[in-house]
Amino acid sequence: MLDLALIPEQAVEANGTGPEIDLGDAAGKKFLLILRITRILEQQALDVSVFGSEDKTTWGAKPIVAFPQKFYAGEYQILLDLTGHPGVKHLRGG
Repeated sequence: MLDLALIPEQAVEANGTGPEIDLGDAAGKKFLLILRITRILEQQALDVSVFGSEDKTTWGAKPIVAFPQKFYAGEYQILLDLTGHPGVKHLRGG
């Protein structure tokens, strides 16, 4: 089982992206993604999406999966199913 951080723990104040993750032998599999929000300011929202790439150069214009917009601290889960995206070898959170 892979235990990776698509977006490292951090204070988010603006749009950004996480590091590029090489999936290696895990390409084409299913993953359970967990989003942990420890603090959030009142009347602020957080959008987190996952993008895929075959070559680390070209990233899709649309995310492979995205968490619904979040307004509260908590732990949220979503399934990332790459079985329908066999060419995706790299992931990046944003």
